Amino acid sequence: MLWGVGLSVALMPGIALVHGFWSFAVLVALFEFTSSLVSPSLYAYAATIWPEGGRQAFNALYVARDAGIVFGTLAGGLVAAVSRPLTFLAAALLFVAFWVMAQWGYRGPAFDRVHHGPSAMVPAPRSFCGSSGVWLLMVGLGLDWMAYTQWQTTTAAYMHREGFSLPAYSVLWTVTAS
Repeated sequence: MLWGVGLSVALMPGIALVHGFWSFAVLVALFEFTSSLVSPSLYAYAATIWPEGGRQAFNALYVARDAGIVFGTLAGGLVAAVSRPLTFLAAALLFVAFWVMAQWGYRGPAFDRVHHGPSAMVPAPRSFCGSSGVWLLMVGLGLDWMAYTQWQTTTAAYMHREGFSLPAYSVLWTVTAS
């Protein structure tokens, strides 16, 4: 998860400053790959630390993701009105905030495991409201999606303004679909 977020942050300044189609397309493809590394880790973490297991963990992540989309879209639109490069840099800052939270927050008693047998690991029993790890996970996913949504909301407008054709736009999203 940390590698995915860190690599995404490293790509953002290039995306903010590059204006050529192929350079932009390559950076976008790399960004899509690196940012896609985050979600599976978050889902695995949720499945591991959620006390009741099942769909409650994933429902909470979907709610957090939707909140990130709502606030990320709003913030992305406001920042894009000021500057397109600033939008990508703002998204990078949100990724940095998520990285810091994941680096130092996903540790400690909320993530302890109880061992049963030589290879089985199950989460220590906790209540939902008492599990700071679950709340931390939800906030982290919300931050991740706020950054990602800012990215999504500005790409089409940028490509249109820079004169990219509709086929070029379609090729970009076909190549970077994940």
